[in-house]
Amino acid sequence: MFYAARGSMYQSQGDNDLAIADYDEILRLEPKADYTLYSRGIAYRDKGNLEQAIADLTEALGINPKYSPAYHERGVAYRMKGDREHAIADFREAIRLDPKSSITSRDALDSLGAGEPKTEPEAPKRGVLDLLK
Repeated sequence: MFYAARGSMYQSQGDNDLAIADYDEILRLEPKADYTLYSRGIAYRDKGNLEQAIADLTEALGINPKYSPAYHERGVAYRMKGDREHAIADFREAIRLDPKSSITSRDALDSLGAGEPKTEPEAPKRGVLDLLK
């Protein structure tokens, strides 16, 4: 779609207002376009409109709850807003959904001093004899 390509181009050039206008047009035609909501959310975040960014990313996640990048980007918006608790929850969900492609979410958790949650395979294995020590 023409608007998507142009909106992405505008966004990559830092012209978020024009990108948002193109994304608005896509959403007028296709209101459930999760990737467009995701892209518009990032554009709003880059403009400093964190409330609208969070709203768009939340709406994208309502359409596609397994959209790991949207959790990461919403976590970034929450972190920028100063909402550490929600940011950590979103970064952890991004990691849970896509453990292999979530290096930036892991780095974000580390920057918040939250580290990565331990998974079962990483937990120490203890046997009955270990309890006697």
